[in-house]
Amino acid sequence: MRIFGFPAIVTTNSKILVLGTIPGNESIKRGEYYANSRNQFWFIMGEICDAKPQLSYLQRKVKIEESGIAVWDVLKSCVRSGSSDKSITSPQPNDFRSFFLLHPAICAILFNGNRARKYFSKRVIPQLDSNLSNLILITLPSTSSTNTTKNKNAKLHEWQEAISHLL
Repeated sequence: MRIFGFPAIVTTNSKILVLGTIPGNESIKRGEYYANSRNQFWFIMGEICDAKPQLSYLQRKVKIEESGIAVWDVLKSCVRSGSSDKSITSPQPNDFRSFFLLHPAICAILFNGNRARKYFSKRVIPQLDSNLSNLILITLPSTSSTNTTKNKNAKLHEWQEAISHLL
């Protein structure tokens, strides 16, 4: 079944773009980025910019926007069974050419995991006319609970370190 991602959480003041791959099933069902309660994204954003998991989704979006962070996904759509990025086929990227034209203050992309970086490198970079050399590209540990290579606090430390140098 073909699934579709969400519009970006972004403002004209956004400086950092956090890119995931595409929303998981729980996120699609609820219409919210990182809606799976086991995903550590909102825990990390709660520590970084006060977008704590216990706030409403609208309140978390406002906190993210006020912090200068944008959230989006590399893929606009794909075919996927289940929630795992490993089962993605027929990926279609978002329109990054237009995105970067509309949001020139973006100076860094933080990839939420290796798969997001992989799809960006393979599906987006070849389509961009502009040179990305002015953008800082950083791959961070996935906030997914299925990423068990690092514990929650180790992930938090890496995310804090990256963002603190950029904002």
